[in-house]
Amino acid sequence: LMTVTNFTAPNTTSYKSLCEGCTSLVNPPITVIPDNILDISYMYKNCPSMVSIDGMVFNKNLTAWEGFIADSPNIVSANSITIKGSYYQTFFNEWTSVKYMNNLLTTFIGKSMSFNNMFNGMTNLEEFSFHDDSYVKDVVSMDYLLANTSISKVDLTNVYFERLSTARYLFQGSNMKTIEFYLPETVANYNNILSDCPNLEEIKNVTFSRFIATAANWINNSPVKKLTNCQIYSDVLSFVNNPTLETVEGLIFDTNTFKKRFSGCTALKTVDITFGDKVTDLTSGFEGCPSLVSVDFNSSKIQNM
Repeated sequence: LMTVTNFTAPNTTSYKSLCEGCTSLVNPPITVIPDNILDISYMYKNCPSMVSIDGMVFNKNLTAWEGFIADSPNIVSANSITIKGSYYQTFFNEWTSVKYMNNLLTTFIGKSMSFNNMFNGMTNLEEFSFHDDSYVKDVVSMDYLLANTSISKVDLTNVYFERLSTARYLFQGSNMKTIEFYLPETVANYNNILSDCPNLEEIKNVTFSRFIATAANWINNSPVKKLTNCQIYSDVLSFVNNPTLETVEGLIFDTNTFKKRFSGCTALKTVDITFGDKVTDLTSGFEGCPSLVSVDFNSSKIQNM
C-alpha cells in the first residue's frame, strides 16, 4: 500500500492498527483524525518508509493512542501538529524517533494545566517550538518537559505563559553539547534545570531573570566549561564550587550581590564581565579560583574587590 485517497469511516470509533505494517507508505494517508475516532493505537506502527507526520490534527475525543508510530524508526518530523484534547501531557510519550517538532498547536483550555514530562521518551528530539496561538495561559508547570532529549535550542517566549512558575529538571539528562534557551520571566523555580547532562559544555545567550527565586543544583553533574553572552539578574543563581567551568565570556551581571558567585571554581581561567549599576562589591566573588589568569571587568560602580 502506497497511497490512500478519499478515505472515510463514519460508522466506527477506531482506527486501531489501520495502517500497521504498511511498509511502503512514505507519507501518512490520513492526517486529520475525525471527531468520531477514539482509538488510534498502532495506526502507523511498523511503517519504516514513513519519514514525516507533519500537519496531523488530533481531535479532542481521543482515548487511546498507544504505539501510534511505534517501530517506525524513520519518522523524524512532526511539525505543525495540532492537539485538541486534554490528553496532551502523555500523548507524545515514547515517540523516540522524532527529531523535529516545531509549531506545535495545543488548543485545550483547562485550569492549572501541567506540561510536566510531556515529551517523556523522546530521546532524539532536537528542535521544538509552540505555535503562536497555542493555549498555554493556564499552564503552571513544565517540570521535566524536555528532560532526556537532545534539544540544544528552545524559545518559549512567543506564547503567553501567564501562570507558569516552575521549570524544574527542564533539560535534566539531555544529550546536547550546547544549550540556548529563552523562558518566560514568570518562571521562579530553576532547580536542577540543567542537571545531569553528560555532554553539556556550553551555556550561551541565556537570560536569567530577577524573578528566579530558587536554582538549587541547577547545573549539578553537568560538565559545563563555558558561559557565553549570558545575562544574570537573579540573586540566587550561582556557580559556587563548580569544578569544570573554564571560561566566562561576554557576561552581563546586575544583581544585588556578587558575593561568592564564582568562588571555588577551580578550573576557571578567563573572565569577561560587564557589571550593572547594582553591583558595587566583588568581595570573595572569585575566592578559591587558583587557575584564574585573565580578568576583564567593565563597571564604573565597583568599590570593593
